[in-house]
Amino acid sequence: MRPLHLALALCTSLAACTASDGGDDPSPDASRGWRATNLVVADGQDEWNGEVDASGQLTFDLSCPDGGAYHLEGSYSNENDYALTLSFDDCTSEGVTIAGHLALEASISVTPTTSHVAVDYSGELTFSGDANGSCAIDMTAEITADSSGGGSAEVEYHGSVCGFSADAVVSASGA
Repeated sequence: MRPLHLALALCTSLAACTASDGGDDPSPDASRGWRATNLVVADGQDEWNGEVDASGQLTFDLSCPDGGAYHLEGSYSNENDYALTLSFDDCTSEGVTIAGHLALEASISVTPTTSHVAVDYSGELTFSGDANGSCAIDMTAEITADSSGGGSAEVEYHGSVCGFSADAVVSASGA
């Protein structure tokens, strides 16, 4: 099985996000809560990537860095399509306690010269402790890399995270 390294951090600091009404930058609570969520997932990812069984199913519980836990259920098919649900139960990281769920579906395609990853995120999280509030997530992301003709890459994401618009396209070329 190809390891799936999730790109939750597409808007980790929410720095590229703007209020859905076009107003101020994301709140410190939203930034802190989303960062803590990303750190929890990144911290356990190597461990749960190795837990997928031969049929492509995953059911796993992990402790969070500073207390609490999260439950992960997922599946993959043909090594290119993944579905995961993370349920946080008073999961604490960097002083932020996370509760709620996050679901994602990913599709990967690879050719000799290109790679493409598409991910859909959805969920509802609540934060307490060093960050307070709720966070609805409804976002899509696409990452494309092409090694032909000097190489190029494009990262595109659209939707919202914690009430803030997460719309951006970033392109780079080696030519």
